[in-house]
Amino acid sequence: MTTESMPSSAYVALDGDSYRPSSLTRGPWHPDHQHAGPPIALMCRAIENAALKLGLTHLSRLTANLLRPVPIRDVTIEVITNYVGRNSGHFSAQLKADDKEVALVTALAQRENGVELPDDLPGHPLPFAPRAPDDSPPAIFRFHGKQVGYADLVDTRMARGALFKGPCAIWFRLQAFVPEDGQSLFGMLPPDRPHATAPGEEWLTAPLPVEAFGKVSRQVRDFIARKGTSHPTACFSQPVKLKGGIERISRKTYIYCNDPEPTTFTPFYEKLKSRSGWTVRTLPCTHFVQMDMPDELTALLQAAA
Repeated sequence: MTTESMPSSAYVALDGDSYRPSSLTRGPWHPDHQHAGPPIALMCRAIENAALKLGLTHLSRLTANLLRPVPIRDVTIEVITNYVGRNSGHFSAQLKADDKEVALVTALAQRENGVELPDDLPGHPLPFAPRAPDDSPPAIFRFHGKQVGYADLVDTRMARGALFKGPCAIWFRLQAFVPEDGQSLFGMLPPDRPHATAPGEEWLTAPLPVEAFGKVSRQVRDFIARKGTSHPTACFSQPVKLKGGIERISRKTYIYCNDPEPTTFTPFYEKLKSRSGWTVRTLPCTHFVQMDMPDELTALLQAAA
């Protein structure tokens, strides 16, 4: 097993459209080269952001070409809008390292509209995995554990079959965010989780409704009604700047309140529970742990001090 420290993200955002990859992007073929997945995902996200500004929210086709090995060094992305029509747009993205083009991605983005599909349409409903991710056992890459790399970046779950043994169905999901430094809270939320602005105050984000916190006690419900206030949207949309200081803290504890599950904080729990240097504790209560389970919370905080 490797003793190499585990980075907190696959990339760190630099100035402009440049990014610094961490060892989590490393592939199994050469210790100085990235796996194809992370840089392609980075370019895909850059194209999605460009298309979104034009109201094109569905990425219907993506073609990736690796022109040469992608080094684990600073990279720069340039997105080109090749053509945009009323309902679709063609985009491309170039990835450069050391002033050399190392990868090229082309994509077709489309405008989304609601369409009623007939029941007898061939190919529908779409096939689905026989088991959900959390009901599927982990699928371990053969190269996992030799050094920090792509196998530590993704959580792979076997829904059907066996890895590298014929046809199979596998869930892939990130165990680290891309990126963490330069990221905002809104940027970490799923695209189907829009925020609500305060009535008549577009610069404010309205508080979450009490229903968002699951089945809460009357005490918590009254507390939310009294204390829930709007916050400046910039608090959630402004990217943060992290310098890696957390890696110098030897003992770190994350307390996860899992009711109702999954919560907004489930991705953090999934990411940290297997990360070296972190102790993860779980309490079966809502986000308002200080009111739901005050004694249990106090005991965990004292143990972590």
